Amino acid sequence: MPFSLATTDAQVAEENRLLYVGVTRARRWLRLSWDGSRRRPSRFLDDQASRDAPRAGVKQKSARQVRRCRVCDGPLMNGVDIKLGRHATCQANYSETLLDALKAWRLQRSRTDDVPAFVIFSDVTLIAIAEAKPASAQALRQVSGVGPTKLDRYGAEVLSIVKTAG
Repeated sequence: MPFSLATTDAQVAEENRLLYVGVTRARRWLRLSWDGSRRRPSRFLDDQASRDAPRAGVKQKSARQVRRCRVCDGPLMNGVDIKLGRHATCQANYSETLLDALKAWRLQRSRTDDVPAFVIFSDVTLIAIAEAKPASAQALRQVSGVGPTKLDRYGAEVLSIVKTAG
């Protein structure tokens, strides 16, 4: 899939939709391939996927860096897993006390700033902080979801919570 004989715009759109559904439902692994007798892959694969796909008789370029799970060493394929540095299904290693303290701080801070809690940090970022237990601003900055602005705005408070509750 998709089948290459679609001719009408509606048929092409439906094939594209089916490919999208198939690709976005992959949980851990996704392998894209095409019949070797075809000169090129599906019209729905973007140029990058077409360039990265292995081809018989063609010397491969060096693979782009794939982030690996720090627990099972499998490839991380979605944003949540990448942010955690592990698959969501792999064993978590954090203190519930620390995570609860971070969530309580976030709730209070969101009320003070009059913004939704997720604007401060997402649950996934808080879990990543609880797992990393950063002891410095530099270590906190390495956590996915903590950029320079959030580090400036919330870094000292987060580090204090990690030190106290961690």
